[in-house]
Amino acid sequence: MKAVFVNTGNGRGARLSIGGKRAVTGLLFISPFLIGFLAFMAIPLFQSLAMAFSEVGLDNVKHAFTLSFRGLGNFNNAFFVDAGFNRSLVSELMRMLAFVPSVIIFSIFTALLMNQEFWGRAFARTVFFMPVILSAGVFASIEASTHAASSLLDMARSNFYVGGFLSEIVQEILQGINNNLNVNIAGYVLLAVSRVYTIAMASGIQVVIFLSALQGIPPSMYEAAELEGCGKWECFWKVTFPLLVPQIFVVVVYSIVDFLTGGINAVMNNIAGDSNRFRWGEASAKAWIYMALVIAILGIITALLSKKVRYND
Repeated sequence: MKAVFVNTGNGRGARLSIGGKRAVTGLLFISPFLIGFLAFMAIPLFQSLAMAFSEVGLDNVKHAFTLSFRGLGNFNNAFFVDAGFNRSLVSELMRMLAFVPSVIIFSIFTALLMNQEFWGRAFARTVFFMPVILSAGVFASIEASTHAASSLLDMARSNFYVGGFLSEIVQEILQGINNNLNVNIAGYVLLAVSRVYTIAMASGIQVVIFLSALQGIPPSMYEAAELEGCGKWECFWKVTFPLLVPQIFVVVVYSIVDFLTGGINAVMNNIAGDSNRFRWGEASAKAWIYMALVIAILGIITALLSKKVRYND
């Protein structure tokens, strides 16, 4: 572990080391979240944990919840009684395995395009960042309440415009490349194309992260690679991709959390359905199961990818 304080040797005592300054900067950066969590989220979090092990009722006189300890009964119902919860867990995990790689590939490709020199580049970057703005709560509610906007978005999501037309074009391209192309690969590509609208809407932050990383790569590295005889393809795999690995790690974690906690999520809808039916104990148990599963997935992903990450300070 690096020392936080170092001795200056001039009689003025110890001062923060570079690692210590970075640690303080990091703590200051996350301090708004920590303060907000302790002030507004910590108590409800522990209350939901108590509800997960209890039969929850409502006292109409005191206008408060009543808890009757139930042990693991709510968890037993989640795993062995409510078959829809188990199915939704499996389906969302399978969708995540297909969706997250598509978002990463799309984000890298888009960032590479946005990093090129061309007329109207600033406007193009703004357009690709629009999904982040449109996915915000206020704009999402406006979008849902505006008939014209909803109609246009329904057209963009429809099978005719995306799933049908583009899929047929991509299928012809894949067949033209190789008639013996692996069926699984072709199916994955066609599935990604059919969901291009959803992928683009989920890639705004990821594009910004990759674009900032690309702008931080020194041009001299590409010049040295070209002098060694590397073409554009070799430069990407030998220079660009290795330097993007730390950002890929961040984007993978962010995309998994964003997908598993998004609004269009069968597990979240299942939990919300129990809550709307006043089954707060079972809803809390399912929420804690889901949170533990998400933490476990992130832990596995972090353990696997952190070994491949090399930071260039």
